[in-house]
Amino acid sequence: LREQYQARRDIALAALTEFMPETVTWTHPVGGYFIWLTLPATISVTKLETVANENKVYFAPGTGFFVNPDDGERHIRISFSYVSSDDMRRGIEILSDVIQQFA
Repeated sequence: LREQYQARRDIALAALTEFMPETVTWTHPVGGYFIWLTLPATISVTKLETVANENKVYFAPGTGFFVNPDDGERHIRISFSYVSSDDMRRGIEILSDVIQQFA
């Protein structure tokens, strides 16, 4: 299972590098199932989530993971553990397009 998750993580990281604007940063996990993205200060994670969901792309807003939810307003968590490689690449591409609409 570790090899499968590592392969999925690597595909997700490659897609992030390929599609995300330079204003977005992300973690490079050595384990686990998630990658954290940090958005530019000009983007509201709440508004981003609404538009992403309309495009059938789902993520966990950072607001639910911080003691002070406002501290998570610039963060999102994406999972690489379940979706297929093709769906993950396409989802990250769509997410990037949505982020660029807000930038």
